[in-house]
Amino acid sequence: MARRRKSYSKKSNIIRLIIGILVVAISYFFINDISPDPDIEIVVLDVSHDRVLFDVDVSEDVVGEIIKIELTTNTSIVSILENFTTFVFDGLDSDTTYTINVSHTYEGILGISELETIISKTFKTLPTPEMNYGSNQNDDGFYYYTYVSENDYYHGTNDLIGDALKSKLNEIINEDIERTSYAEAKEHLANSDVALDDDTKVYNVYDGVYAPRVWDSTSWHREHVWPNSRLGIDRVGESQRNIASDLHNLRAITPRINSSRSDRVYADGSGEAGITTDGGYYPGDDHKGDVARIILYMAVMYDELMLTGYDTSFR
Repeated sequence: MARRRKSYSKKSNIIRLIIGILVVAISYFFINDISPDPDIEIVVLDVSHDRVLFDVDVSEDVVGEIIKIELTTNTSIVSILENFTTFVFDGLDSDTTYTINVSHTYEGILGISELETIISKTFKTLPTPEMNYGSNQNDDGFYYYTYVSENDYYHGTNDLIGDALKSKLNEIINEDIERTSYAEAKEHLANSDVALDDDTKVYNVYDGVYAPRVWDSTSWHREHVWPNSRLGIDRVGESQRNIASDLHNLRAITPRINSSRSDRVYADGSGEAGITTDGGYYPGDDHKGDVARIILYMAVMYDELMLTGYDTSFR
């Protein structure tokens, strides 16, 4: 009886050992197979049309192995990129259907390398837009505009012209607006109008004079490019937050130039800034571009303002 128990004991130990090895092995493969891996982002871009074709997360266990993106159209391979997580395609044809297959290689049964498709997606590129021009377009391309992508701030203006374009721009730039006070404009202008080659100075509008950056009430004043007296409200107070405190309409200005400009309307001219023969004011060759953009902004931003004397329709 003793021999039997001894023999049985040896067999039991061997069985336990085998079972233990199997449990460890099964647990290892099971845990490694189902445990969640961190994700890695794969982004596919079509730079020809300024679009993200797709942006997805895949398990990090793919990283380190060959990630392949195959782009096809009419069953022909256009491009294959490997070992990157951001894929950029350029030169894609407009209004064309493509298929993207994202795959990776892995070691399968008996160590044989196998290919697995992670994602497959079919998409169509945007058609080439018909370019639009204004009736007064000149050789330099004025009034020309192009299309913007879906994620662009101004996307809603695509295909719009005339009053519809102005109305949409007005809607976009008035959304979630936060105004500063007229007093706070002193500090903001000290930053926005700082001279590019001397950060202790501000660059004054119209004459380009450098003035001490820190507000002292005498070195520079706050110029309303669209005059305060022509905004349809009383003179702005320091604590007020309204159309007259809009920073987009304010510039640092030399006090004597501020007095000379007064509330004169802008007029054609050339050279340096100054009063024109017709009583208007020419902002100067170096400043007329800034002034024009500010005036355009104000006319679009505020429905109550209107430019006069010129054809101001948007095309």
